[in-house]
Amino acid sequence: MSEGARREQVERTVGPQEVRAEKEATQEEAEHFTGGPGVVATKSQARGATGGIVAGALLGALVGFLIGALMFEGARSIIITTVAIAVAGGVFGAVAGGIGRSMKKLERTDADV
Repeated sequence: MSEGARREQVERTVGPQEVRAEKEATQEEAEHFTGGPGVVATKSQARGATGGIVAGALLGALVGFLIGALMFEGARSIIITTVAIAVAGGVFGAVAGGIGRSMKKLERTDADV
């Protein structure tokens, strides 16, 4: 070792306030993301997507029923059309709801700065 280097270890004590602040910061960062493996969404995106799924599926079911009743004959064709368009509406609603919710949050954050 060089002459200027100390041989004893330097020990730093961390107070409970610092530990608590670090845990809170880590917890806050973890709360901003939800989802399983490969799916990452902020809380606001997840909330918007949940609302979008419900609204999109209901609207899609209504539109699907109307299209099925007008274009096809028989209950089976109407049910298939209703379900297919309800699923498509739910997917569209989830994507649109997640994007719309995050855009609202961005606009609010930009105005606050």
